Amino acid sequence: MAKNTNLPVIGAAGVTSAVDATEYFMAGASAVQICTGAIIEGPSIYGRVAREIEQWLREHGYDSVEDVRGMALKYLREEPNYEVRNPVVDPEKCTACGICERACRYNAIRVEEVDGRRTAVVDQYACYGCGVCVSICPVRAVTLPE
Repeated sequence: MAKNTNLPVIGAAGVTSAVDATEYFMAGASAVQICTGAIIEGPSIYGRVAREIEQWLREHGYDSVEDVRGMALKYLREEPNYEVRNPVVDPEKCTACGICERACRYNAIRVEEVDGRRTAVVDQYACYGCGVCVSICPVRAVTLPE
């Protein structure tokens, strides 16, 4: 994406360490976003990742994030366009714990009563297919179809 725009790019999804963040910077991101990590670990993740980034840069001989920003762009291939895959909930496995509902920033999954039983239900129109609900479900009731 950074190759195709002059706008700032923000790396988001799966940032829980300096390596994750630095990979986004190397791919051209100007900033990174931490969401799921903060939900799971709490707000202390922000300071921890920032300290880890500073340490990683020092250990690899760089002074700032700007020194590594975009350095991997020349190695990136053109990616094919993928269609959004919406998650599917197995009501037999779902315990209606609500973790997926709390984690979804798009309000695309809710615990509702279906056929007399409480289960998570995905709003296919609100879902962006990010997979947070899939990764956070403790009983693996939410999956992304192939």
